[in-house]
Amino acid sequence: MTDPRRRAHRAVAVLLAGAAVALGVLPAGAQGTGAEWPALVQRYEAAVQRNPADPDAHFTLAMLYARDGRLLDGWKHLQEADRAVGLARRAAMARQVAAEAQALLRRNSGDLLARYRLAFATYVLGDHAAVAAEFERITAADPRNDWGFGYLGQAYATLGRDDRAIAAWQRGLQINPDNAVLHYVLALAYTRQGDRRAAARHLAAAYRDRTLYDYVTGHRR
Repeated sequence: MTDPRRRAHRAVAVLLAGAAVALGVLPAGAQGTGAEWPALVQRYEAAVQRNPADPDAHFTLAMLYARDGRLLDGWKHLQEADRAVGLARRAAMARQVAAEAQALLRRNSGDLLARYRLAFATYVLGDHAAVAAEFERITAADPRNDWGFGYLGQAYATLGRDDRAIAAWQRGLQINPDNAVLHYVLALAYTRQGDRRAAARHLAAAYRDRTLYDYVTGHRR
């Protein structure tokens, strides 16, 4: 059985790893996160319904869900995409996505979706310091999205920088105090630091979300 202390981290990490491929098929001109973002979600939900075997549609929907914090839904679509395209192609596609995103950003440094493309692709390629740098830029451009700070914190946690991870996750909670995943990863980080009181406080807040509780503990009603 998977160590329950690592399950929430794994959900975030899997989305980061898999969503890179999705970003390469988003409309190149799409920018920002206003009304067009929900429209893209609806577009790719419909695309998956029309063609359940389309890996691009599954990858794209997983990325869109990732920004919205729908981690388990995103994971499901990544698994579907993996079945359709195969894990062996992931790194090669991530390199292509990164190159395309860099080209877009040379033309327009404010293209938020291109920054997501670059961040997710870079995660797959293993340069976690560069991932953190990109999510610093993303959170500066999209400062009201709590999940951006979640991914920023995950990047720092992967680098062993719990101080910066905690700061990012706390910033996310300032935006959305009810984000159970951020409470959970903070509980893990404070446990590593030996701050049992803070860890217990955040774990209690996380477990108020029954979906997260069931996922982490493996409990099913």
